[in-house]
Amino acid sequence: LGTSRRKKWEHQSLTVLLPDGSRVGAHSLGWSQAWRIGVVQIDTDGPWPFVEMGRSNRLRKGQPCFALDYAVTYMVGKDQQPTLRFGEISFCGGGRWFVSSCEFGHLGGFGVGTFDLDGRLIGLTTRRKADGIEIQTGVDVLHNMMDELLDGGCVV
Repeated sequence: LGTSRRKKWEHQSLTVLLPDGSRVGAHSLGWSQAWRIGVVQIDTDGPWPFVEMGRSNRLRKGQPCFALDYAVTYMVGKDQQPTLRFGEISFCGGGRWFVSSCEFGHLGGFGVGTFDLDGRLIGLTTRRKADGIEIQTGVDVLHNMMDELLDGGCVV
């Protein structure tokens, strides 16, 4: 993976809205246009909720999984309870991407987290194909470019 010059949008100040309704300041670090994934850093000291990242190169067709997201109503404060949907891995793309039956257009769309049954993040929805099929980018993609993203790169 190569990096290009920093774009003017990088290191922008952002506000992160947490599920409990609180808002915290953050700033953008890095972005991958190819994978549509970015990294932000919260500016205030934590502790912050987090999930352990799993490995997507170990996924197998038929493996159980679940997606967790907030339904899209675009009404701040209305989506305080996430939607949990169980399913299985339908197709694997070598650890870089996968399709599951638990995440499709009825959840919030891009950015939906998909998890293994131990609660580890295995992918994020970053693409949509025809017929409402959601494509999850495997966390191994993040593992492979994390240093460049954290360093403020625009990974291509």
